[in-house]
Amino acid sequence: MAQSPPQTIPNGSRLKRELSALLDIGADISHQQFASRLSGWITFAHADQLSATHYRLKKNKTIQSQQKQFRCKELLLAIHKVMVNRILASFDPENPKPEIKLPTGDQTELSEVFSAYRRFYSAHQREMERQVNTLHTTIRQELLEENAHLAKLASLDKAMADIIAPQARKQFAAIPLHLKKRFDSLVGGDSEPHSQTDWLPRFQQEICTLLLAELETRLMPTLGLVEAIEEEDPTN
Repeated sequence: MAQSPPQTIPNGSRLKRELSALLDIGADISHQQFASRLSGWITFAHADQLSATHYRLKKNKTIQSQQKQFRCKELLLAIHKVMVNRILASFDPENPKPEIKLPTGDQTELSEVFSAYRRFYSAHQREMERQVNTLHTTIRQELLEENAHLAKLASLDKAMADIIAPQARKQFAAIPLHLKKRFDSLVGGDSEPHSQTDWLPRFQQEICTLLLAELETRLMPTLGLVEAIEEEDPTN
Protein backbone atom coordinates (compact mmCIF):
# COMPACT_ATOMS: atom_id res chain seq x y z
CA MET A 1 0.00 0.00 0.00
CA ALA A 2 1.33 3.43 -0.91
CA GLN A 3 2.30 5.63 2.01
CA SER A 4 1.61 9.35 2.23
CA PRO A 5 4.74 11.51 2.20
CA PRO A 6 5.43 14.01 5.00
CA GLN A 7 3.02 16.92 4.81
CA THR A 8 5.42 19.60 3.66
CA ILE A 9 5.43 21.55 0.44
CA PRO A 10 8.48 20.77 -1.73
CA ASN A 11 10.62 23.79 -2.54
CA GLY A 12 11.77 22.69 -5.99
CA SER A 13 9.93 21.59 -9.12
CA ARG A 14 10.58 18.03 -10.32
CA LEU A 15 8.25 18.00 -13.32
CA LYS A 16 10.71 18.92 -16.05
CA ARG A 17 13.38 16.76 -14.47
CA GLU A 18 11.09 13.72 -14.34
CA LEU A 19 9.92 14.19 -17.92
CA SER A 20 13.50 14.65 -19.08
CA ALA A 21 14.57 11.46 -17.33
CA LEU A 22 11.78 9.48 -18.96
CA LEU A 23 12.43 10.84 -22.45
CA ASP A 24 16.23 11.17 -22.18
CA ILE A 25 16.27 14.86 -23.08
CA GLY A 26 18.15 17.77 -21.57
CA ALA A 27 16.53 19.19 -18.45
CA ASP A 28 18.35 22.49 -18.21
CA ILE A 29 16.98 25.76 -19.51
CA SER A 30 19.05 28.88 -19.26
CA HIS A 31 17.82 32.12 -17.71
CA GLN A 32 18.11 33.76 -21.12
CA GLN A 33 15.93 31.06 -22.73
CA PHE A 34 13.33 31.43 -19.98
CA ALA A 35 13.28 35.22 -20.26
CA SER A 36 12.99 35.00 -24.02
CA ARG A 37 10.07 32.57 -23.80
CA LEU A 38 8.31 34.65 -21.16
CA SER A 39 8.72 37.84 -23.19
CA GLY A 40 7.12 36.06 -26.12
CA TRP A 41 4.01 35.45 -24.02
CA ILE A 42 3.72 39.06 -22.83
CA THR A 43 2.72 41.57 -25.49
CA PHE A 44 2.97 45.36 -25.30
CA ALA A 45 -0.70 45.44 -24.33
CA HIS A 46 0.04 43.07 -21.46
CA ALA A 47 2.97 45.23 -20.37
CA ASP A 48 0.71 48.29 -20.25
CA GLN A 49 -1.79 46.32 -18.19
CA LEU A 50 0.89 45.31 -15.67
CA SER A 51 2.18 48.87 -15.44
CA ALA A 52 -1.31 50.25 -14.82
CA THR A 53 -1.92 47.62 -12.15
CA HIS A 54 1.31 48.53 -10.39
CA TYR A 55 0.46 52.28 -10.38
CA ARG A 56 -3.13 51.86 -9.26
CA LEU A 57 -2.21 49.79 -6.23
CA LYS A 58 0.14 52.37 -4.76
CA LYS A 59 -2.89 53.90 -3.04
CA ASN A 60 -4.33 50.70 -1.56
CA LYS A 61 -4.58 50.56 2.25
CA THR A 62 -5.39 47.39 4.17
CA ILE A 63 -4.85 46.09 7.69
CA GLN A 64 -2.31 43.52 8.80
CA SER A 65 -3.39 40.29 10.49
CA GLN A 66 -0.92 37.70 11.68
CA GLN A 67 -3.70 35.12 11.89
CA LYS A 68 -4.05 35.21 8.12
CA GLN A 69 -0.48 34.06 7.71
CA PHE A 70 -1.09 30.89 9.68
CA ARG A 71 -4.49 30.35 8.07
CA CYS A 72 -3.05 30.55 4.56
CA LYS A 73 -0.20 28.19 5.37
CA GLU A 74 -2.53 25.67 7.00
CA LEU A 75 -4.91 25.88 4.05
CA LEU A 76 -2.09 25.26 1.58
CA LEU A 77 -0.84 22.26 3.55
CA ALA A 78 -4.36 20.85 3.89
CA ILE A 79 -5.12 21.09 0.18
CA HIS A 80 -1.69 19.69 -0.66
CA LYS A 81 -2.41 16.69 1.59
CA VAL A 82 -5.81 16.09 0.01
CA MET A 83 -4.44 16.18 -3.53
CA VAL A 84 -1.42 13.99 -2.76
CA ASN A 85 -3.67 11.43 -1.09
CA ARG A 86 -6.05 11.48 -4.05
CA ILE A 87 -3.19 10.67 -6.42
CA LEU A 88 -1.77 7.93 -4.21
CA ALA A 89 -5.22 6.42 -3.65
CA SER A 90 -5.60 5.89 -7.39
CA PHE A 91 -2.55 3.61 -7.36
CA ASP A 92 -3.41 1.79 -4.15
CA PRO A 93 -4.69 -1.73 -4.95
CA GLU A 94 -6.23 -1.94 -1.47
CA ASN A 95 -8.42 1.10 -2.05
CA PRO A 96 -11.76 -0.24 -3.38
CA LYS A 97 -13.22 3.11 -4.45
CA PRO A 98 -10.61 5.72 -5.46
CA GLU A 99 -12.01 9.00 -6.73
CA ILE A 100 -10.10 8.50 -10.00
CA LYS A 101 -9.72 4.83 -10.84
CA LEU A 102 -6.53 3.41 -12.33
CA PRO A 103 -7.18 1.61 -15.65
CA THR A 104 -7.27 -2.16 -15.45
CA GLY A 105 -5.10 -2.65 -18.55
CA ASP A 106 -7.36 -5.40 -19.89
CA GLN A 107 -7.96 -3.77 -23.25
CA THR A 108 -7.26 -5.88 -26.33
CA GLU A 109 -5.20 -3.27 -28.22
CA LEU A 110 -2.21 -1.26 -27.04
CA SER A 111 -3.75 1.93 -28.41
CA GLU A 112 -6.77 1.31 -26.18
CA VAL A 113 -4.49 0.69 -23.19
CA PHE A 114 -2.73 4.01 -23.62
CA SER A 115 -5.99 5.88 -24.28
CA ALA A 116 -7.27 4.65 -20.91
CA TYR A 117 -4.15 5.93 -19.15
CA ARG A 118 -4.29 9.22 -21.02
CA ARG A 119 -7.86 9.76 -19.80
CA PHE A 120 -6.76 8.78 -16.29
CA TYR A 121 -3.91 11.30 -16.30
CA SER A 122 -6.10 14.04 -17.78
CA ALA A 123 -8.76 13.43 -15.10
CA HIS A 124 -6.16 14.03 -12.41
CA GLN A 125 -4.98 17.16 -14.25
CA ARG A 126 -8.50 18.59 -14.34
CA GLU A 127 -8.95 17.99 -10.62
CA MET A 128 -5.56 19.52 -9.81
CA GLU A 129 -6.31 22.60 -11.91
CA ARG A 130 -9.70 23.08 -10.24
CA GLN A 131 -8.42 22.78 -6.67
CA VAL A 132 -5.18 24.70 -7.19
CA ASN A 133 -6.99 27.58 -8.90
CA THR A 134 -9.52 27.77 -6.07
CA LEU A 135 -6.76 27.69 -3.46
CA HIS A 136 -4.67 30.29 -5.25
CA THR A 137 -7.63 32.65 -5.62
CA THR A 138 -8.44 32.31 -1.93
CA ILE A 139 -4.90 33.09 -0.81
CA ARG A 140 -4.55 35.93 -3.31
CA GLN A 141 -7.67 37.50 -1.79
CA GLU A 142 -6.07 37.24 1.64
CA LEU A 143 -3.09 39.22 0.34
CA LEU A 144 -5.36 41.87 -1.13
CA GLU A 145 -6.83 42.44 2.32
CA GLU A 146 -3.53 42.36 4.22
CA ASN A 147 -1.61 45.57 3.46
CA ALA A 148 -0.71 47.79 0.55
CA HIS A 149 2.55 46.00 -0.22
CA LEU A 150 0.96 42.54 -0.35
CA ALA A 151 -2.07 43.90 -2.18
CA LYS A 152 0.25 45.12 -4.90
CA LEU A 153 1.86 41.69 -5.10
CA ALA A 154 -1.53 39.98 -5.27
CA SER A 155 -2.78 42.19 -8.08
CA LEU A 156 0.42 41.75 -10.06
CA ASP A 157 0.08 38.02 -9.51
CA LYS A 158 -3.45 38.18 -10.94
CA ALA A 159 -2.32 40.18 -13.95
CA MET A 160 0.56 37.81 -14.66
CA ALA A 161 -1.66 34.76 -14.20
CA ASP A 162 -4.14 36.09 -16.75
CA ILE A 163 -1.30 36.38 -19.25
CA ILE A 164 0.61 33.17 -18.56
CA ALA A 165 -2.24 30.77 -17.67
CA PRO A 166 -3.17 29.92 -21.29
CA GLN A 167 0.43 29.01 -22.07
CA ALA A 168 0.80 27.02 -18.86
CA ARG A 169 -2.38 25.13 -19.67
CA LYS A 170 -0.94 24.18 -23.05
CA GLN A 171 2.28 22.99 -21.43
CA PHE A 172 0.45 20.78 -18.95
CA ALA A 173 -1.81 19.44 -21.70
CA ALA A 174 1.30 18.31 -23.60
CA ILE A 175 2.39 15.94 -20.82
CA PRO A 176 0.15 13.07 -22.01
CA LEU A 177 1.82 13.38 -25.42
CA HIS A 178 5.18 12.82 -23.74
CA LEU A 179 3.69 9.88 -21.90
CA LYS A 180 2.73 8.36 -25.25
CA LYS A 181 6.39 8.42 -26.30
CA ARG A 182 7.36 6.74 -23.06
CA PHE A 183 4.57 4.17 -23.45
CA ASP A 184 5.75 3.28 -26.95
CA SER A 185 9.31 2.97 -25.69
CA LEU A 186 8.34 0.60 -22.88
CA VAL A 187 6.21 -1.72 -25.00
CA GLY A 188 8.94 -1.87 -27.65
CA GLY A 189 6.67 -1.64 -30.65
CA ASP A 190 4.54 -4.68 -29.80
CA SER A 191 1.14 -4.67 -31.42
CA GLU A 192 -0.64 -6.42 -28.53
CA PRO A 193 -0.29 -6.02 -24.76
CA HIS A 194 0.82 -9.65 -24.20
CA SER A 195 3.61 -8.92 -21.69
CA GLN A 196 2.15 -6.20 -19.46
CA THR A 197 3.77 -7.67 -16.37
CA ASP A 198 7.12 -6.57 -17.80
CA TRP A 199 6.37 -2.89 -18.39
CA LEU A 200 2.96 -1.92 -16.99
CA PRO A 201 3.93 -1.63 -13.29
CA ARG A 202 6.86 0.56 -14.26
CA PHE A 203 4.64 2.73 -16.46
CA GLN A 204 2.12 3.12 -13.65
CA GLN A 205 4.85 4.13 -11.20
CA GLU A 206 6.17 6.70 -13.65
CA ILE A 207 2.68 8.14 -14.09
CA CYS A 208 2.35 8.46 -10.31
CA THR A 209 5.72 10.20 -10.10
CA LEU A 210 4.75 12.63 -12.86
CA LEU A 211 1.41 13.44 -11.25
CA LEU A 212 3.10 14.26 -7.94
CA ALA A 213 5.70 16.37 -9.74
CA GLU A 214 2.99 18.20 -11.68
CA LEU A 215 1.10 18.89 -8.47
CA GLU A 216 4.26 20.37 -6.99
CA THR A 217 4.72 22.58 -10.05
CA ARG A 218 1.13 23.78 -10.02
CA LEU A 219 1.38 24.70 -6.34
CA MET A 220 4.61 26.68 -6.60
CA PRO A 221 2.94 30.06 -7.41
CA THR A 222 0.60 29.60 -4.44
CA LEU A 223 3.50 28.65 -2.20
CA GLY A 224 5.17 31.87 -3.31
CA LEU A 225 2.18 33.90 -2.13
CA VAL A 226 2.16 32.13 1.24
CA GLU A 227 5.88 32.74 1.68
CA ALA A 228 5.33 36.41 0.84
CA ILE A 229 2.83 36.66 3.70
CA GLU A 230 5.26 35.01 6.10
CA GLU A 231 8.16 37.24 5.06
CA GLU A 232 5.99 40.29 5.61
CA ASP A 233 5.76 39.43 9.31
CA PRO A 234 8.70 41.12 11.08
CA THR A 235 8.67 38.48 13.83
CA ASN A 236 9.54 35.70 11.34
